Amino acid sequence: MIKFKSIEWSNLLSTGNVPNKIQLDSHNTTLIIGKNGNGKSTVLDALTFVLFGKSFRSISKNQLINSINGKNTKVSVEFDTNGSSYRVVRGIKPNVFEIYKNEELITQDAALKDYQLILEQQILKMNYRAFTQVVILGSSSFVPFMQLSASNRREVIEDILDIRIFSTMNSLLKEKIQFTKRELELAENSINESKTRIDSQKLIIKNLETSKNKHVDSIQSRIDNNISELDQTNKSLSDIESEIESLQIGISDENTIREVIAHAKTLLRTHTHNNELLSTTIHFFDNNENCPQCSQEIPHEHKYSIKDN
Repeated sequence: MIKFKSIEWSNLLSTGNVPNKIQLDSHNTTLIIGKNGNGKSTVLDALTFVLFGKSFRSISKNQLINSINGKNTKVSVEFDTNGSSYRVVRGIKPNVFEIYKNEELITQDAALKDYQLILEQQILKMNYRAFTQVVILGSSSFVPFMQLSASNRREVIEDILDIRIFSTMNSLLKEKIQFTKRELELAENSINESKTRIDSQKLIIKNLETSKNKHVDSIQSRIDNNISELDQTNKSLSDIESEIESLQIGISDENTIREVIAHAKTLLRTHTHNNELLSTTIHFFDNNENCPQCSQEIPHEHKYSIKDN
């Protein structure tokens, strides 16, 4: 539970350098009344600005600065919650944002956005949407709860019931789902690539097997041809060996045959010599009619008897 104690502002909208302070814990209920334009809504703008850095109405941050002074806009609010006292100070030109817990400044090492989250999540336990729907209600810009968008209604309910963890879990789950989808897509792509590589390897293996079978068939054909040629060669070799054996048998009486041939050659020379003598004698008788020794005529009967012999 938040118990506001006071709020103070200066140079905000139509207010000037003189600080305006409202004590909110003097009574159980504080009523602020006034005519239109007297600054009642300025209190709401000041409260939302100091806590969330934006106005309650549709006014930009720069429009919150007093148009005459043009600087030194400053708002301070004090409240109690969770057993501690807090004071929040926020300003424009210069920009100021400070959170005090029991009059000690909470470290500002974090970035401005993170410093704001400390105020909303750890101290107020609600964000701007929930604050303007539950804590402050303005007739000029109030939007009924059921007219809010689904995300804004969920945001208000989570802040009221302090169950923002479920939205955080939902966001984390969505991120995990997206990450899982990306991982799944990558896995599917990897699977498809692997299938493509496998199909390519299968095709290569098939081609290699076909080539191998053709090569094996070619080698087998050459082997068969070589075996056939070997058989023919062996058969020819056997025939040659048989012929060699026959020839060896035929030349086993070589010496005898050589003696017969020598004797035949001797006889041939003798017969040749005799034939030459006979041819000479026949030639003599054919070409001569008288004996060259005695010059007597050679009778024809004697010629024929000698030729016949």
